[in-house]
Amino acid sequence: MNTPLKGTIGWRSILDYPHHPSGAMIAAALAGGQGKRFGGEKCLAPIHGRPMAAWALEAAAVAADSVVIIANKPELYSGFGWPVRPDLIPGMGPLSGLYTAFEVTGAQELFLLACDMPMADPAAIRYIIQRASASSAEAVIPFCSGREQGLFAVYRRRALNRYMNDILTASIQFNQFRLGLEKTIITQQELEEAGVKMDTFMNVNTVEELRSAEKKAPRGQL
Repeated sequence: MNTPLKGTIGWRSILDYPHHPSGAMIAAALAGGQGKRFGGEKCLAPIHGRPMAAWALEAAAVAADSVVIIANKPELYSGFGWPVRPDLIPGMGPLSGLYTAFEVTGAQELFLLACDMPMADPAAIRYIIQRASASSAEAVIPFCSGREQGLFAVYRRRALNRYMNDILTASIQFNQFRLGLEKTIITQQELEEAGVKMDTFMNVNTVEELRSAEKKAPRGQL
């Protein structure tokens, strides 16, 4: 029996059919980091008694129509309530996750986020999706803290199509792919004017950053 996704699109309508309903946005949540600096499976580390990934996943579920988790170890994420699919090209990092998400959903566009972003704000996700609806670019990416936030952005399938040979041969990495895209950049000023909190882009790589995330948001208010 297939488990339904939270949101307006059923599990079967994503994975068993080539197209999802027009205008719907699927959030692809990546849980594939090796956690070398963290010392373990960081996305499962607790924040206020709940796995870090749960905070990012629930923010995505509120803002997007559906959520799918892409993970190197899918068995670890089977209990979160959303469908999980393994990376189709293991060891390739976020680009494999993005490629896998497009392959398993059949979507033409996706919102991509990392599960190590416990401060993810549904309002920020909605704003980026809204901006993407007014753009024809291959990607719509926020820029803050001096860099593009490529793991909290909207991507379109045709962006991958240009690099498909490189992706299938694992000869390109995510940052190289991202830098070559035709994209709309959302500036930090635009984000701030829209009320987006910069903490939403915080990703956790160390135990110290995990504790910082706990301090920034009181229990139950992440």
